[in-house]
Amino acid sequence: MERVDLQLAGGAGPLVPRSFKPLVSPAPSLPLRRGRRGRDGPSETEVAEHQRARLTGALITEISEHGYDGLRLRALCDASGVSKRHFYLHYKSLHDCYMAAFAQITDAFADRLVDAWMSGHGPQERLSLAVQCFAQSVAQEPGAARLVLCASSAAGQAAVRARLAFDARLEELLLAGLQAYGLRPSPVVVQAMFAGLSTVVRARLNDGREGELRELSTELGRWAWCCLSAPAPQDRAGRGAPLCFSPSAHLLAKAGRADEPARVRILAATLEQAAEHGCGAVQERAIRQRAHVGCEEFRAHFEDCYDALATVLAEMWGETLKHAIAVARTVHEWPHGVPAAIRTLLASLAADELFVRLAITELPALDGARGERERLRMILAVARMLHRRMPSTARPSITATEASVAAAWETIRAHTASGERHGLLALAPTLAYLALAPGIGVEAAAEAVSSRPARSAAAVRPGAEVAGGQRGASTASHIR
Repeated sequence: MERVDLQLAGGAGPLVPRSFKPLVSPAPSLPLRRGRRGRDGPSETEVAEHQRARLTGALITEISEHGYDGLRLRALCDASGVSKRHFYLHYKSLHDCYMAAFAQITDAFADRLVDAWMSGHGPQERLSLAVQCFAQSVAQEPGAARLVLCASSAAGQAAVRARLAFDARLEELLLAGLQAYGLRPSPVVVQAMFAGLSTVVRARLNDGREGELRELSTELGRWAWCCLSAPAPQDRAGRGAPLCFSPSAHLLAKAGRADEPARVRILAATLEQAAEHGCGAVQERAIRQRAHVGCEEFRAHFEDCYDALATVLAEMWGETLKHAIAVARTVHEWPHGVPAAIRTLLASLAADELFVRLAITELPALDGARGERERLRMILAVARMLHRRMPSTARPSITATEASVAAAWETIRAHTASGERHGLLALAPTLAYLALAPGIGVEAAAEAVSSRPARSAAAVRPGAEVAGGQRGASTASHIR
């Protein structure tokens, strides 16, 4: 059987060639014997195995070219050379065929990652090899990876549950492997690490840039170990209430004002409609009526209502980050200012229920592939904004920033989904560490998170308002 060769870097050592079983095995060769099938020719079992393999291969190709939503039975049968009658002998539906391929690929993926882990020595090298294997496997076999990591969001709730179960399976394997060395990272940190890695990979799969993962695999391995090496610093009490900023109140204040530019009126109207009806029910016509613009003027700024909605939320993230980073710059040294910025960011999210509901809960949950696409778009936009505003001496690569933002995003999402939005400040030490460690190192990040910062001369006076925010109070707009 043909095998896939991957080059895995073990720590700082030389490249170690590895050979793995393909995620999807090619259709086996049928024996060419004389006589009637079933007697001297291939058996029914051999024929059925050959047909299923061809269908799986064609399914991967069709999804790669057209997405799950563009999958059609006739096209699949034509591409595989299997008739519809024989297709239904093997599968009940296209979804059943997809789920069978999903199970086959994820089982092979898990086995491959375990093999990569076992080929290393010590937890750091083993984790690095497993992460490199994951990234390079996607680069080598993007079609199979796309079926699992991208198409599942459009394939229905059963597929989403299967992908979450696969993520949980890998997390359990990793925790078990680390515990064998006496390491016990928090499950929250492990989940954040997986979210960061999968976001970097999915973003490149969606854009057809999976080839970049070959070069990024070693860096991703280092980033993953950096996450898992996080100590458990405890946030000190008595630091005072952080400054809050409500991006939704800031934008809603501009709604209905004729003196605002058309683009601002459209964004404010989009936010109003999403607040009243939810992200999934926004309509372009209603937005145009609220903003008092015509179709032509709307299209001069946005492709459709979801483009406007994504832009609204991205700009709200930008304003919130700008406010938080302004707080960080009131501290004498940037690494010690980041925890203050994170606390400000989390306090703003805790205070602004509307922003959290739309940006973190509803938009990624839109039906089909749109929700996943908008989630990736939002995370990458936030990562770019944050990366630009970091000082060059503490700035990690854009890839590490993307992974850290995605890790933080998932941690916040899981916390708010469990109804603990007002307890977000408890996450400040972990998120501050994730933001700092890739740029300044593990030890410096742990020290910055656990120590008390020294304010600079430009520090904000107690009780002073900052850029539309206020100390210890919520300015969120509650729209029923």
